[in-house]
Amino acid sequence: RTIWLSHSSDVADCNGNIGCFAETRDAVIENVTTCNGNDISYTKLEEVLQFMNDNGIKKYVSLDLKGWIPCSGNSLDIEGVMRAATEEIIKLGENYNLTEYLIIETNVVSVLTWAKKKNSSIQVYLTSYGDYEKAMLQALKNNLDGISYKANFGDELNADMMNLLHKKGLRLMAWNIPDSLYAQ
Repeated sequence: RTIWLSHSSDVADCNGNIGCFAETRDAVIENVTTCNGNDISYTKLEEVLQFMNDNGIKKYVSLDLKGWIPCSGNSLDIEGVMRAATEEIIKLGENYNLTEYLIIETNVVSVLTWAKKKNSSIQVYLTSYGDYEKAMLQALKNNLDGISYKANFGDELNADMMNLLHKKGLRLMAWNIPDSLYAQ
């Protein structure tokens, strides 16, 4: 149940893919340290939260739980794996008094609503890849805190859309904003 931080579901070393995080023991992951002199070690969420707690850092941490295709037959229950991860995230947040700074984002609504029932302090955002209005309506219907929106993947994000979301009491986390928008 260790939460390892990585953008990929795969654990890799210099020789390639070792396996996926959900099916790899901690000791194997901890042994991955360098490749050709470059640090490729993996970090545990607990290490980040402990550092934040020890140093009085009160910043938001967004954890993107991906509903990936199972690694093998051992991880077929994707929702169960995601709920177990969510449970561990909440436990760590409570241990370090940082739950209110944790954001869980995924496109699996049932995991988000379950997380909110487990601890109402945790923030939950629905991941959306382009249909802004649909994501907003789903977030409202399911009492979520906001949406995590991939900009320029479908509906283009503008001030009117963001204002509507805020009027409804939802928050927005936009990502992959093109460089051309920064220049404006």
